[in-house]
Amino acid sequence: MSLETSRSRAVFVGVSAAWVLATVVVCARLIRAFGFIKRRSLEDCIILLAWILAFGVNFAVDFGTFKGLGYHQELITTEWASQLVKSEYVALILFNPALMATESAILLLYINISRGQKFLRVGSWITLVLANVRGVLITFLTAFQCSPVVAAFDPSIEDATCFSIEKIYIASAPVNIAIDLAILVLPIPALTSLSLPLVRKAIVILAFILGVIFITVIDVARIYYLQLAATNLSQIQSTKLATNREFSYNASMALLWSAAHINVGIVGACMPTLGPLFALLARNALLKIWETRRFVQRSSSTVELPQLQNPRQASPSIPGTATPAQLQLRASTQPAAEPCTEDLQPSCNGEVAMNFGSIPPGLSDFGFVNLREPECILDMRSFKSTKYCFFVCILLFLVVFLEVLLFSVAGLAPVVRNRIQTIGITSATYGGIALAPTLGYRIVCDVGFKATFLTSLGLCCVGTLMFWPSAALLCYPSYLVSTAIVGMAAGLLDLTANTFLVLCGPPCYAEVRVLFGQGVEAIAGTIGNVLSEKVIFQNIGSDQSLIAVQWTYLAISVFVVLLGIFYYYLPLPEVTDSQLRAWHATLPLDDTRRFFGRIPSIVATTAIATLSVTCATGAVVCLRGNVDYLLSSISGSTGTSPVLKTANFQIVVTAIDAVGLFFAALLCLFIPPRVVLLADYVCAIVCSALIVTFNWPSAGSLQAMTFALSLFLWPLPNFVVAIALRGIGKWTKRSACLIYVGVGLGGCIFPFVMWAATQSHFVQYSFSVIVALFSTGTLFPVYLVLVPDTQVPWRAPCWRAL
Repeated sequence: MSLETSRSRAVFVGVSAAWVLATVVVCARLIRAFGFIKRRSLEDCIILLAWILAFGVNFAVDFGTFKGLGYHQELITTEWASQLVKSEYVALILFNPALMATESAILLLYINISRGQKFLRVGSWITLVLANVRGVLITFLTAFQCSPVVAAFDPSIEDATCFSIEKIYIASAPVNIAIDLAILVLPIPALTSLSLPLVRKAIVILAFILGVIFITVIDVARIYYLQLAATNLSQIQSTKLATNREFSYNASMALLWSAAHINVGIVGACMPTLGPLFALLARNALLKIWETRRFVQRSSSTVELPQLQNPRQASPSIPGTATPAQLQLRASTQPAAEPCTEDLQPSCNGEVAMNFGSIPPGLSDFGFVNLREPECILDMRSFKSTKYCFFVCILLFLVVFLEVLLFSVAGLAPVVRNRIQTIGITSATYGGIALAPTLGYRIVCDVGFKATFLTSLGLCCVGTLMFWPSAALLCYPSYLVSTAIVGMAAGLLDLTANTFLVLCGPPCYAEVRVLFGQGVEAIAGTIGNVLSEKVIFQNIGSDQSLIAVQWTYLAISVFVVLLGIFYYYLPLPEVTDSQLRAWHATLPLDDTRRFFGRIPSIVATTAIATLSVTCATGAVVCLRGNVDYLLSSISGSTGTSPVLKTANFQIVVTAIDAVGLFFAALLCLFIPPRVVLLADYVCAIVCSALIVTFNWPSAGSLQAMTFALSLFLWPLPNFVVAIALRGIGKWTKRSACLIYVGVGLGGCIFPFVMWAATQSHFVQYSFSVIVALFSTGTLFPVYLVLVPDTQVPWRAPCWRAL
């Protein structure tokens, strides 16, 4: 058989070399544990178990290369078939336990060094549970992929029922990457707080990051070849993974990278524990070099050569004249008579203890930058307020840009097939937004804004990785779950950002700051839509090109992780509940005022604002989701074509949204925001009423009216949020969470109401729902105009304060 078209030799060499490297490192770790420090830990036992399982995987893959693994189907003889599929089956079963043991050893090491590091300890335990649950589930699914079980490795059984195990592996691939990223991120705060010189600290952190990235890259290569194998198998309509001979060629590289992933993971788990061993070996080597040089010098300076045959007799060890190297050797070999003092960081048994150092009061030492304790956000004025608001706006811009790319990639996969499924995706997004305050309230109250920002980025990363298997498997339910998680991340980010922008600076500019931040979001959406439609995702049709595009999920996830690391070290002002209560006491608010003798004024204001923002968000979502159907209806009835195609039309609408937000922010500098909000609602009612009642002569004229409505449309929800949160003191965080529940409910419920109106009547009539929503939302600005003393009096800003 020709080796030119096979991959067996490359697989054998690669797997064997990786296993030899892992073996050498594991032996070194066991020598350190059992030979030098005379103490073994749970991690040592687990890493030994991982090495044994890795040997099973490597042996099975290597054995398979001698039985046809890496060959095409026509080159595999009948005698090889049975042994080949058995070796593949064994390798697939042992892979996940070996990976689970390797990750457990790393995470247990994190737990052992996490004293005083709550983030590292809790995160390590969560990741450890996730890794083990994932490993157990995938192992059992692999073992029992066929009924009867023996059919998985017996090609002679043809009437067996098997599920597609390659899809399970693709679905679990993002979980593997998420665990790798967690292993990368978790120890970074602890490493940066080590009391080491800057250069050594940089080397330690860089070596650690590069090692984890290297393991992640190997995992990525494994997933890539697994997807190629799954694609090829789907083309021949095979459901049995291991028993299909063509799998031997398609998945040989995936098995190679799977084995390499385990072996390199074992090496990475062992390296942090080998420092004392390497240091001792280096000291012994330097000692031998020093003794050799002394022997040469003395042999050249004396005449009595017979006395120099034994260098230790010629140079007796005298305590008063012992060399530094000898003293160092004695210190490293003699047992300690008493415990080490606190000043000595290396432990008595030779292990290097991590010293997280003492941090002076009011100062957080992160090694590279010294960040003082967070300033109070209520004290931010002028330049400081602008600086921190700028950082938050940059975060909004980047996250929204990434989310646009994410949904553009997700839309390439034919998962959504009809209108009701499209509405379901929209409702799932805003359902996640409605759930965001339940998580965000405790975080923003108990921990702060930065922790909430980081939580939203973490959710965004998880949701992005979940989109990967949803698109690869074309699974609509998992697509819904992924969309809900990303929507929850977006809602949590908006909730935190708008609350931050309301509080960070003079209260009279709260609406300006919020509208400006949302305008930045709209710009990010416009740029993202233009790039995705015109540049990045063009000419996507074949399976291979679709697989290549799906790597965007990984790129977005990695960028979100890096963004989270940057904002972790970025100093942002915070505010505690006690500070908000103290500030509340200085505000000219009458907390004793009640409506109908029972309802406090702040509760009434928040409730009406929640109703208004629910209606405004519902109207916005209904218009954006149904205007294309109305354009198609008008185009069909009038025989005209829209001026802009659907993609270009949505891009222009998003750009007009940005213009409307910036224009509303400008008006708030001269006109009371409640008046601007009321005028905005009135204009929206007029434009939407014209869409419902006017007999449109062409689709182009309807597009022009939609552009006019969009100018007033998008500022409405954010306007309500900004006005409702301005100057309410201790109620700010609680009211923000309640209002964002309304934001989510509006976008989640009313698209179905709009669809029901379309089914019962016709498309143009269904837009009367939007008119009704705008009319109901007007209650809030009318309430503010009629009862102006329910909020802090508005003062007209001046240009000097900008």
